[in-house]
Amino acid sequence: MARVVARAALGLGVALGLGLVTACSPAPRETDMTQASVGPLFEQAVMHESVQPYFHIGAQPRRLPVTVHNTTDLGLGPFSLFGRPVVIREGSAEVRVGATDDQNILMVDALELGDDRAHLRFRHVVEGVVVEADYSRRDGDGWTLTRLEAYEE
Repeated sequence: MARVVARAALGLGVALGLGLVTACSPAPRETDMTQASVGPLFEQAVMHESVQPYFHIGAQPRRLPVTVHNTTDLGLGPFSLFGRPVVIREGSAEVRVGATDDQNILMVDALELGDDRAHLRFRHVVEGVVVEADYSRRDGDGWTLTRLEAYEE
């Protein structure tokens, strides 16, 4: 990283002229990287053997599609769970579930993405379960679940 910073200090015109950098498309925005990264995080957490039974997909197929209510500052892009696109809601409003509602609603209250580490925390509203998961990756490869804790509130 220090070499990139030092080269940037030369100025783009000088750096281009010296062949130190080449013109290319702009780097992905943080939102684009977030959207491309979150699907595998959710899939690994939801499909984990200690979490999946709470979704009751086989016994209650009306629970699909899963709704993900994102209360974090990071935007979520489209992804699928259980073979169907999730419904994504953004914002800080609390989710209200009526006594007769039987939906798979995930309330995301923590999502942190770094170059090689990620953390996800969500509540499965109907079941009253909290899931916390940590991930790692090497050299930009896919995310690997390193820790998962699921507990009832």
